[in-house]
Amino acid sequence: MDWQKELIDFYGQENLQEFVAGQGNEWTGENDFQTGRVAMNLDGEWRTAFIADGAPDLNYMTAPMPMPDGLEDEYGRGQVGGTIIGIPDGSPHPAEAWLLVSWMASDTDTLVYMANIVRNVPTTFAALESPDLDVTPQFQTFLDMFADPLSHYKPTTRSVTATRRDRVGPGGLAGRQGHRPRGGAPGGRRRGEQPAGRGADLRGRT
Repeated sequence: MDWQKELIDFYGQENLQEFVAGQGNEWTGENDFQTGRVAMNLDGEWRTAFIADGAPDLNYMTAPMPMPDGLEDEYGRGQVGGTIIGIPDGSPHPAEAWLLVSWMASDTDTLVYMANIVRNVPTTFAALESPDLDVTPQFQTFLDMFADPLSHYKPTTRSVTATRRDRVGPGGLAGRQGHRPRGGAPGGRRRGEQPAGRGADLRGRT
C-alpha cells in the first residue's frame, strides 16, 4: 500500500485518472498492451492467445515476477490457479455434470487441446509433459512456473485487504521487445524514471 501511494503521488492523481480513463477493453484488440499504450503488463497465460489472435506481429516476451530481496533463489515460482470449471447451482443432472467436469479437468488429451487453443496451462503433469503440447517461448514461461515446486495457489482468506494484496502477487509479466510505447508516461515523466527510493526490476522489455 505504501508503494501504491508513493506511485500515485509521483504521477499525480489527476494524471493517473486521465490515463486510466483512456484504457482499452482488456478482452478486445484494444487492450492497452496489445496496442502499445503500455510497455509492460501483469497478466495470465491466456494473454498469449489474445496476442496471437489480435496482434500476431507483436514482438514481446514473458517472464516470472521478480522476487524480493533475500528470495532471489526462488525466482521462477508464481501463483498458479489451474483450470476453472464448475457445476451451476440447480443443475438438473449434477451426477452427469460431475462426470463431464472430472473428465475435462483430468483427461490428458482434453487438457492439451485446451492449452493449445485458449492457452490455459494444463493442470496435470501428464498433460504438461505431452509431446502434443504446442509451446511458444512466451507460453513456456507459464509452463515452467506451473512446474516449479515452489509455485502455489493463493491462500484462502476472509480478509479483503489480504485478498487484494495477493491478487498482485507472483504472476507473469509480459513485455514488448524493441518497442517504445505510444502516449508516454502520465504526467510527462521520462520513461523508466521511478519514484524516489523505489526500483523497478520488471523484466521483459529490452
